[in-house]
Formats: sequence, structure tokens, C-alpha cells
Amino acid sequence: ELSVHCADGSPWRVEAAYERLEVDGRVWVVATYRDLSRDQQAAAERWRTEEWAEAIVRGISDIVAVADRDTLLTWVSPSAETRLGYAPDDVLGRSCLDLLHPDDVAAAAEEWSAVTARGEQGQPNAYRLLAADGSVRVMNVSATPLFDHPAIGGMILTCSDVTELVEAEAQRHRSEQWAQRLVQ
Repeated sequence: ELSVHCADGSPWRVEAAYERLEVDGRVWVVATYRDLSRDQQAAAERWRTEEWAEAIVRGISDIVAVADRDTLLTWVSPSAETRLGYAPDDVLGRSCLDLLHPDDVAAAAEEWSAVTARGEQGQPNAYRLLAADGSVRVMNVSATPLFDHPAIGGMILTCSDVTELVEAEAQRHRSEQWAQRLVQ
């Protein structure tokens, strides 16, 4: 690998191969050059893409996870630790259904089967997830089946924490009921 200079003075990275030939008693050296700039650009682009994707994933507050056909978690975003108190490595290999409130497991399993059978993204559904500290967080969970995708090979689960919204709505409802009792 060497650097040659173009007519404009810019460097050009090449791979050089030399072959010695003898023809009619004369010795010739044949040089073959391969342009490495595309390879280097592709490698730099891959690095930027991987770095970019990792930064995006780390910056997302929603929990994103991938589960295989048997509901076992194969990848979990770092936000699981912030939102639920689980380090991603602590839940890998566990069923995503194990993280649900027991009263929500049947509905979630039914939705899993329906989304898997349709092969299309399901509508977001609210489920209660159990945090590591025993508390319960309400999450809107969206499921996208990508079992045949070579890089994913599973169901992408996107979990948006709506606990505060649900609690605020419940408080508003209680306030309305209280106000109605006062008027009656």
C-alpha cells in the first residue's frame, strides 16, 4: 500500500503489485495499481454509520428491544436501565413476557401471536412492565416483526413510558368525579 500524488497534488492511496517478466531476453516490470480510496471511504462510512446508530440508540429514552420467535430477548437498548433499572445484559435470554405485570401477560401473548401471524407491525398497546425495584411502569409497546431480516432476526419492541400520562389522566378523572359529587 502506498500513497501517490495526483496531478492536482492530492494524495491517492493505492495497492501496488509488481510482476517481473522476461520477453526476448529483456526484463520488464509490470506494475498493477488498485485504487483504495473507495475501500477506505466505505470503511469510514461503515464506521460513521455504526457510530451514528450507537449514539442514536444511547440517546433514545424509549426502550427498544429485539426478541426471537420464542419471545426471548436477544438485544435490549441501554435505556432499559434508565427506565426499568435493568442492565441490558441482565434481561438477555429472558422472555419479554417475564417483564410484564402478570395480569397483562395473556393479552400481550395474544398480541404477539397476532402480529407474528400477520407479519405486520401491530398497534401500540399499553402494558404494565415490572421494574427491577418492584415498581410498575406503564408502557405503550409497539411490535414490528422482522424475523426474516438478516440483521434483526426477531421482533422489534419499542416501549414508550406513559406512566405519568396515565397517572395524570387518572387524577383528572378522580377530580371530575369529586366535583360531580359536590354538585349533586
